[in-house]
Amino acid sequence: MKHLILITTLFIGLNGCAQQELNLIPYVLEQLNLNIENVKTDLMVSKIHPDNPKETIVVIPEIAEASGDHFTLNSYILITDTETGKIKYTYFESAKTNEWDSSAVRLERIKIDTTTYAIAKNKNAFGVRVYYRGSSGPNPFYYETISLFVVESNALKNVLKNYTIDSFSGEWDTHCAGEFTDHKKILSVSCNKTNGFFDLLIENTITERETFVTNDNDCDEKITINTEKRTLKYVNGNYK
Repeated sequence: MKHLILITTLFIGLNGCAQQELNLIPYVLEQLNLNIENVKTDLMVSKIHPDNPKETIVVIPEIAEASGDHFTLNSYILITDTETGKIKYTYFESAKTNEWDSSAVRLERIKIDTTTYAIAKNKNAFGVRVYYRGSSGPNPFYYETISLFVVESNALKNVLKNYTIDSFSGEWDTHCAGEFTDHKKILSVSCNKTNGFFDLLIENTITERETFVTNDNDCDEKITINTEKRTLKYVNGNYK
């Protein structure tokens, strides 16, 4: 009971939809037999399902290991009853395989992507995005991954795992001169099918930026933008 009180206290001050969604958390943790002390609460998220307001998507990051600034997380991806909080569908993955690891490259944010990805007949997937950022000033770096989940056989199935959807990297002198590369990807669903599932289309916009000191001692830049396209197909139970 003390754990439920502590969880409820954490969310006092929230209102609207955020309050409604997070109010489910105490009962969700109770069903999973998890203590609040073993959960990374600042990364825990929930959101009303876009296709069915009677359901809420919940992501629970359980602390698997923590030492100083380093931690690894087990992942619980859930669909719950919006009114009662009862868990309807579950996906669990251990920190040994899910790559939810925060060290020199920090895991800073987890988001639920409720874009409707209609990947097959009567199968709409939703996404979980995980954002990482490097700690080096001269070598800025970040990336964001997306994983897609769909209900299948009374459980949640991961059909796309940790696909890098955005990334940025560079090297500069911390004053002006440097080179940077930015990848921004848009994911959409094709009309073509592979093994009964629609292909996923990836459009990648690549921005390369060079900054330099001019003869007038100003800082200027040269920008080059290109696009690439690729297709992910459903093979052996996953998009590849």
